[in-house]
Order: sequence, then structure tokens, then C-alpha cells
Amino acid sequence: MKKIWLAVMASALLASAGCQNAGKAQEKDSAAQNASETGSAEKDTAGESSAAEENESKKDAEPCYPYHITSKNTGDWKYSKNEEALLVASKYNLLGADVYVNPDTGRADEVKPEILAAVDKINGDTEKISKNFVKDNAAEAEEMRAQHAQDDLFNSFENENIVKPVRADSGCLTVVRENYSFLGGAHGFSETTAYTFDAATGKRLKLADIVKDTENIPEILAAEVPKQNENADGLFDQDGKMSDGEKLSDRIREMMKGDGYEGENDTAYLNWYADRDGLQFVFNQYDIGPYAAGKFYVKLKAEDYPELIDTRFFEVPEQYIEELEEGKTYSIGGADLKVSFQYDPSDGSSYIETLRVDYAGKQATYQPYSYRESIYHLHTKDGDYLYCNDFTENDWQSLSSLKLSKTEEMKFYQETAGVYDAVMIDPEAMILGGRTELLSSMQMERSYRAGKDGRLEPNDKYFALKPWEDFQLTLKQDIELDVLESLETEKSHRETVKKGTKISFIRTDDKSITDCRTDDGRIVRFHVNGDVWPHIVEDKYPIEELLDNTIFAG
Repeated sequence: MKKIWLAVMASALLASAGCQNAGKAQEKDSAAQNASETGSAEKDTAGESSAAEENESKKDAEPCYPYHITSKNTGDWKYSKNEEALLVASKYNLLGADVYVNPDTGRADEVKPEILAAVDKINGDTEKISKNFVKDNAAEAEEMRAQHAQDDLFNSFENENIVKPVRADSGCLTVVRENYSFLGGAHGFSETTAYTFDAATGKRLKLADIVKDTENIPEILAAEVPKQNENADGLFDQDGKMSDGEKLSDRIREMMKGDGYEGENDTAYLNWYADRDGLQFVFNQYDIGPYAAGKFYVKLKAEDYPELIDTRFFEVPEQYIEELEEGKTYSIGGADLKVSFQYDPSDGSSYIETLRVDYAGKQATYQPYSYRESIYHLHTKDGDYLYCNDFTENDWQSLSSLKLSKTEEMKFYQETAGVYDAVMIDPEAMILGGRTELLSSMQMERSYRAGKDGRLEPNDKYFALKPWEDFQLTLKQDIELDVLESLETEKSHRETVKKGTKISFIRTDDKSITDCRTDDGRIVRFHVNGDVWPHIVEDKYPIEELLDNTIFAG
């Protein structure tokens, strides 16, 4: 057996998307469809018919589009001369459009080609930006390094592109790319680029596709910039003019010629995107103010501008998830909410020692001791909750949940799953992950919903296993195992599986069962006692004597 110390578990978790109850409805529909196809005599056909009708009714009442967006930390472009010090580096992540494969049934729907085309467009732009940054700046970086050969003051040129889905449902696919670059000067530069696609057609939307009349948009935005941005204080006079004398509304009108499409004109372009309940406008550094002022943000909620904004794109769901920022005050449930971090002073302030929640005059704290936190607000029909995702050593992640209450004591609960690179959108279908140690260490994931108390409740019995590409185990001796007729029925018979058979991973209950597929297509079930080392398989075989190529994290 190979025992390998793994610093980072590979993760590319699927993101939750779609309408409310999407995950559960898909699973029930899938099971009902399979039962109808197989015509199993042992099933209650009347019950199947009733369940199928109920699910069809749900689908009519709650139209949904069951696709999910994945985020993969893909790679980088680098340039070094003669293998010396790094001169230019550009990192980026790519997106994928996928569906959640139900580990209980093995079923999944296909992704519409329109969505695949939209994702390909975003990925193509991201890769082009990253590659061209290295190509365009290699010579200048080499020259600057030569100038500082004696004083060692040269810092390599850097570029990073973080692409993050904001919305992925039946109405829109919205993605924001945050680009940071450093070219050896006094400071770096950050820029936001946004994409909003119509999920039905795959068409990249222009502002005029969502705003009924764009004529007054410059004046509306010019009036809202100082209202919604504290960093705009003193930058514009009472007539709305900037320091160079140009009216802010005129600058915005000029920017609208690009309409959010980079490269269409030589000036800055108007950056906007459709989020859950309205339009978010982003003004990058230098767009309407000096570098030191930073970016400016303006939100126009669809409900506040019903005569202006096409509300068809903004049917706010009964339940939703939104990511929050540390240190910012939010109004939730009629009370103020603020999440703040306290860092460990003994560790150079790099680790979060205490996370504190202030809500409705009450407090709750816990000690994550993590180097990063993601904070999510879940609004459900049963209440409002916070999910805090801890990033700890070896990039291990886990959630802590908290029910927000104005009257009762608030308490954090540690969950067993983490967000990883998932996009949290639907409280009824959150695709979350963890790590299993049965047969080998690997990533696993399954769909969860928020329970009435905010605690995670699984939608599925099993976890889908996410091993490394082409990772297989090989039997070192013959063994008698349960062979399943299908993943859904779990009916089985005992059968001898021969030495030399290669097996691939399918799913696990993360307790004692791991189901695998043999190289001849059989679904075999391993019963594993993971409470002892070495693990014992089928109450008889030490794992090191039974399987070759197992990998366990230290």
C-alpha cells in the first residue's frame, strides 16, 4: 500500500443552483421514472403513479433549470529567463457547467448547449487575458529585472483572475471576474468584469435587454453613487461634476457605449450584472474617481424600479442564499447583522481566532482558528441562518451553522461538510463536500438542505466520490462481494471477484460501505471497518493485503 502525505485534497465541487426544492424534486422524478421503465413487480405501482403525478405538479408549479456551475483552480502561465527568478506569472480559474449526479440513483440530466456555450465564452476570455498578460509583459519585466540586478528591488509581475458565479438559475447565468495585476509600480490594479447570460438562450444580455428605457440610467446612477458609497464623499460637487469638471452623468453616458462589453470602445465601459434581486453596477478604479478612492458600487433593486427594470429576470425566490462581507452591516429580519473577525496576534494576524456575530443587540462567538472565512446568509421559510465556512490547514473546510434570533440565545453548531468551490444558491439543494477515508482518502460530495433549525440535513443517502482522474484500485486476491443489480434498488447477490480486477469508485455512506465499479462493469459493494488500522474489509481482509494502490492522507 502506498501511504502518501497529501497537503491539499483536490476539489471541484458542484455548485448548487436552480429553483427551490430542485435537488429533491429531481431525485424523486428520477426514481419515479426509473421505476416506470423497469416495471419492477415488487414495487407499489399505484404509489409510483401518485408520486410521479405529485412531482409533475411540482415541476409545473416551480419551473427550474437544474444545472450547476463548478469552479476549478486550473493553472497558470509563467515566464522565467534561463530558469532564473520568476519574471511574470498569471493565475486563473475556469468554470464548468455540470449537473449533480445523484449518488443514490446515478442519474443526471444534460446541460443545455446554450449554457455550455456561455461558459466556454467566459473561460476563453479568462485564458486569453491570462496568457496575453505574460506575453505582453515579458520583455518589460526582463528589462526591469536587469535594471535592478544589483539592488534586488525587482518584484515579479503578477496577474490573477478569480471567476465567480453570482447567479445560476432558470433566468440568468451571471459571472463576475475579479482581475488583479501588478506591473512593478507603487501598487497593483484591480478590475471587475461582469457577464450576464440569458439561461434559456445562452445570449449575453445587454443593459437594454433588461432595462426598458436606458435614457435616464446615467442620471439615476450619478445620483446614487454618492448615496451608496462612503468613499465618494467630497469627490463630486453639488452639480454632480467630477474634479476635472466633467459631469458624472456625462461620463457614465459615454461609458454606456460599451454596455458592459470590454473592447467595444476605447474608453471605459459600463460594468453591470444581474444578481438575485436587481442590477449591480461596478465602477472600477479610475472610471469615475482617482485610484485612491477605489471602486464604486450602485445597486438598483428591481422592486424599486418596476417601470424601468424588466422584473421577469428578478422573481425573488421564497428561499435564497447570499454571501456576506465581514465588517459590513446588513438588515435581516428587521434587525441589524454584523459579522467581524478577531485575529490571533501571536501568529502575525494571519489566523482568525474568533468570529463574532452581532444581531438584534445580541452576540454569538466561536473560535474557528482558520486562515479564511466565507459567510453566508440563508433565508428560508422557517427563518434566517448564518453558515460560516472555515478554511483550515491542508485546505480542509467545514461549515458552522447559526440560527439568527431576536429573542433566544444564538449558538454555533459544527457541521460535517464544507463549501469548497461550490456556489451557494439554493437552501434546498446545497452541494457540499468532505473527505472520506474508506478504502482511500478522497473527496466526496452530496446534496443538503437547511433544516428547520438551520442544521444541515442530507437529501441523499450516499456521498458521490470524487477521486483523482483515472484513479483505480487493483485486487491482490480473490474475494466474495455483494454485486448490486443497480444503484437504485440495491438488490444484490454474492459473487467472487477475481484477483487482478480493477475497481473505480462510485459512492460511500462514509460509515462502512463503499460501492465501486469493476473494469467489466459490475457494481460491487465493500464493507469496511475503518475504526481499526489497517482497515478490515468484509470482516476478514486487511486492506493492505487485499488492495493495491490505496492512498491515505497523513
